[in-house]
Amino acid sequence: MYILHVIPIARGIHTETVAYFSMKEVSPGEFVRVPYNNRILVALVVKTQMLRDLKADIKATHFSLKNIIDVLQNFQLPEACIRAGYTYAEEHHMPAHTILSQIIPPNFIAFLEKQSEKSLYLATQEKKEESLSSRREDNKKNNSYHEIKKVNSVLQLLKHERYEKYRIMARANLSQHRSLLIIAPSTYEVKNIASIVQKGIEEKIYTLHGALTPVRQRSVWKSFASVESPHAYVVITTPHFLASCIEAPMILEYGMCIIESPSSSTYISTHKEPAINMLHYIERAMEYSNIPILYGDTLLPLNILYKTWKHVYEEEETLQFRTISSQIKITFESRETPTSNTNAKKPWALFTEKGKDFLARAIGKNGKIVIFAPRTGLASATVCKDCWHTVSCPNCNVPLVLMKDTKMDTQEYQCHYCMMKTRTGDVCSICHGHRLLLFGVTTQKISDEINNLFPDTQCTIIDSRHIKTEEELLETLTKWKSNTKSHILIGTSMMIPYLDNIQYLYIPTLESFMARTEYDADEKLVRFIMTLTQITTEHAYINIRSTDNKIIQALSSQKIQPFLQYELELRNKFNYPPFTIYYAMQLNSVRDIGSASKLIQPYLSIISSYHPHITLIKKGTDYLRPGVYLMLRIPVNEPFPYTLFEKISYSLFIIS
Repeated sequence: MYILHVIPIARGIHTETVAYFSMKEVSPGEFVRVPYNNRILVALVVKTQMLRDLKADIKATHFSLKNIIDVLQNFQLPEACIRAGYTYAEEHHMPAHTILSQIIPPNFIAFLEKQSEKSLYLATQEKKEESLSSRREDNKKNNSYHEIKKVNSVLQLLKHERYEKYRIMARANLSQHRSLLIIAPSTYEVKNIASIVQKGIEEKIYTLHGALTPVRQRSVWKSFASVESPHAYVVITTPHFLASCIEAPMILEYGMCIIESPSSSTYISTHKEPAINMLHYIERAMEYSNIPILYGDTLLPLNILYKTWKHVYEEEETLQFRTISSQIKITFESRETPTSNTNAKKPWALFTEKGKDFLARAIGKNGKIVIFAPRTGLASATVCKDCWHTVSCPNCNVPLVLMKDTKMDTQEYQCHYCMMKTRTGDVCSICHGHRLLLFGVTTQKISDEINNLFPDTQCTIIDSRHIKTEEELLETLTKWKSNTKSHILIGTSMMIPYLDNIQYLYIPTLESFMARTEYDADEKLVRFIMTLTQITTEHAYINIRSTDNKIIQALSSQKIQPFLQYELELRNKFNYPPFTIYYAMQLNSVRDIGSASKLIQPYLSIISSYHPHITLIKKGTDYLRPGVYLMLRIPVNEPFPYTLFEKISYSLFIIS
């Protein structure tokens, strides 16, 4: 008899593991059906023990163990996935079940239950190894077998060049009877990669992503378990489907795992609590599976570039730091113009005169134009010119965003932190003055200005207020591309992953994109401009207050690598990643900075070398929920001091 420690896969269950007994041995990673509070749930087995080794412990308990109902025989979660989950949980100070329950696709459990009833044929691991060994021997006889290179590598090229390289690598792996795993951050990128890689080898391609119907997802998983002889395939998937394909029975061993766009914030899983950095989890899973990783991006994250320059990672090809191709023109226009009267201040305009000329020429050529705005709405802040009072949220004490409903022709204030909405007023609530100024470069403000300057030109807005789904966004882009006349697209950064072949790019002001407070803000800005200029085919026009800026000078001169190396020197000087690990501790028992300071006071002398900083995050970021955080920068070779904070209730996240 055996004791099984399982994690129930269901909502609302917060216990780490539950114990059951079984008459037959069940391996860790297998799925079983168990009774739980008058319900029958599917659970993941994470540990198996012999009953004879636990007799004393069981006799001391005040409850009786229940028997499992049955074992779902069609799939076993790889040991590497379980081990990676426990490692991630330990590093982030969270229960392992919160990780392991999130890496299993929602429809996968229903698939296992349904297929278990049909007794679907499952190729055993022994047959897989036997087939794999046989193929290796055949390849060695033909001098076509090479051992898998276990060193991680990098590939920094333009997107279309990168995808073409993936196509070549797919064929190389298939010729060696090895599978290839490609992980992309979004459904759209999975489809794009598949459209390039699958040419000529369509029968060898499998894709898994959230846009597939449950029927199609089940069809793929059924294929993974129904082939008697394993073969080499190319599997292209989003992160949340990784566990269902990393060691599928019908797929021969992976020669490599390609992680596309590791800089993407989409790898941060926020659809459930707590947020999980899937990139960190994938790296652990690949390490334990002994599968080498290839990181591919337009501009790789600086921590990956640092390891490459230190020869920890290998270069698949020589790193490319091109900002633009030779066929397009890029213009940085400074808003600072010298005047004879140094005290004279020229009123700030949304579009400069040269910027208006650029738009007029593009419209005259019936060009497709993209204008980027940093914010949605009509104004990001409203200020009274008489008393300089800023219209703010009474709950969050942050400026309210003025929103405009073009269909109803109405306006309202909205807080983007607590989402409170309130009606607009004509006068200041403090001094009752009428001179209210609207600040900020926003999508609606740009649209209104374009309609005034070019009333005959069609404008479309893409932001979180106007576009709610990916399907709606893709439909909008299709209409924009198919329009034979000039058409201006105004949007925020949410549309960047879906854009390609922009004829004319215009950024009215770069200052709003530069006003970020993160330590890696400059790196993100360089990547933002590189990404846009590399998909522009005619002319990119960017307004900035002053071109006397290291970022602009690096982009203009095409000297990106020296700038990044200078950025590394700054991070080393001030102890930021990749020279330290940046931890964010959410203090669960406090709500303000003052209380947090009192709570942390006894520990300051011990953690002073970790550069402690307390911050209040009012609006959740890509990976942090609203709350009070203690930020620590701990040297890479030092572990996090878990025992020091054992009396404090906190949640931990590794930013980088």
